[in-house]
Amino acid sequence: LTSAFDPSKHTFIDLPAVIIVLLVTFILTKGVKESAKLNTIMVIVKLAVVALFIVVGVWYVQPHNWTPFMPMGFHGVTAGAAVVVFAYFGFDAVSTAAEEVKNPQRNLP
Repeated sequence: LTSAFDPSKHTFIDLPAVIIVLLVTFILTKGVKESAKLNTIMVIVKLAVVALFIVVGVWYVQPHNWTPFMPMGFHGVTAGAAVVVFAYFGFDAVSTAAEEVKNPQRNLP
């Protein structure tokens, strides 16, 4: 087995990802109330980032880039919609199963 960290092969440890995973793990071990507070804060930050993106990006809209509007035609739109619907169904199935399990920490991956 080779190590994931090998600068000679241009593979490095992704330190921000490691820190974020450790931080989220620590918060999840603290309990539901603290996790709910952090979740609320993260949702507010995400909404602020989306709003900032819209406010800044509105000045860079160029209508001549809108053609062709649907390069793959209606078939591309329906294919994309199908992917989104099946992804939602998968998430819904997992969340519904989690509600019905007696011990979700043990029985759900």
